[in-house]
Amino acid sequence: MKIIELQMLQTLYEQNFCAWVEQIAELLRCLRRATPTHQWDTLDLEHLIEEVVDLGKSQQRALQSS
Repeated sequence: MKIIELQMLQTLYEQNFCAWVEQIAELLRCLRRATPTHQWDTLDLEHLIEEVVDLGKSQQRALQSS
């Protein structure tokens, strides 16, 4: 997945929340793989990523049922 610039992410957040969630989850996965430092290890990245993805799915379902 192509990583996009911060400004593009901010625009994506405002225009397409579900796509923003997917991109943020992928960025977190990339960070976890690239920087296995103690700070990242103390975060529960597995569950954080899962929650971000679930949040996006929840928002998408809410929009579809509106």
